[in-house]
Amino acid sequence: MTRLLTQWLCIGLFAMAITATAAAPPPPAYNEALELIHAFSGSGDELQKARQIADGLMKSDPKSGYSQVLHAEALSTWRLDQKGQPADIRDQVLALADEAIKLNPNLAQAHVAKARALVRSSLHERANASIDAALKLEPNLSGALFLRAQIFRRTGAISEAETWHKKFIDSTPHAARKANGYGWLGTMYEEAGAKDPAQRAAWTAKARTAYENEIRLAPDGAWRNLNFAVFLNDHAADFDAAERYAQKALSMKEAPKARYHWAAAKYQKLGVDAAKLQGPKLVEAVDGIAKATRVPLAEAVKFEEFSGVVRGRLKELQGRLPRP
Repeated sequence: MTRLLTQWLCIGLFAMAITATAAAPPPPAYNEALELIHAFSGSGDELQKARQIADGLMKSDPKSGYSQVLHAEALSTWRLDQKGQPADIRDQVLALADEAIKLNPNLAQAHVAKARALVRSSLHERANASIDAALKLEPNLSGALFLRAQIFRRTGAISEAETWHKKFIDSTPHAARKANGYGWLGTMYEEAGAKDPAQRAAWTAKARTAYENEIRLAPDGAWRNLNFAVFLNDHAADFDAAERYAQKALSMKEAPKARYHWAAAKYQKLGVDAAKLQGPKLVEAVDGIAKATRVPLAEAVKFEEFSGVVRGRLKELQGRLPRP
């Protein structure tokens, strides 16, 4: 009896040791790398630093799965587009995530990276299974909450998407990630307005509030400021604000899109006031914008990334110019 009890105690202690090892928290470097990946905003060295940490973890702890998760997270977040392309990157993410899960079944973030690749590939049923697996391990895991919101957004369930996006925003302490949540809410409201012309003004107002919250939380992101300028130039038709945010983006990163949207804001504002200008004075004002922005009106009209609405306003202004 004593011998049997001793054997059971040994087995129990061994099982507890295994559980403790499996549930051990990841090293600080792993969490630091995740934060760097999510803090990246299109410019800066965050991804390079995260890659260096991932490579270091592969050497120091090759069977932990940490390195594979970090690489999958970076690739799925920044190299994979919203249609799940390129296919080779998607396949690489899935392989890395599966390898990490095999090495360490308790790595919830591996399921998140896998789900992200599946969501962007519109494989929603498989993505939901991965999200369920992640939330079973970590019920308040921000990445999993965000991806569930994305599935609802993509399938047109706006109310559910809004609920889950707000859960995501509340779940993360990081300003940059909260900003991402508000940015996606803005995108969702903007898309809803495009599909529902009768309620476009209401959706546009909600989108603007969401984008403003995004910029408030992460004011120094070049692409965030540019995306807000694009929205202001198009849906909101607030050309003063569009010019301001396009210039701010341009001050952080020289990008043709930012420069063209700066010019578009100035040209569209001129278009509103063009009735006050005639002939040579209108030509002079157009030439002044071209000189200031280095984007002639004729080139702006041809810029393919402008929406039809913006291009239409520019063409209307161009049509008011006297013929040579």
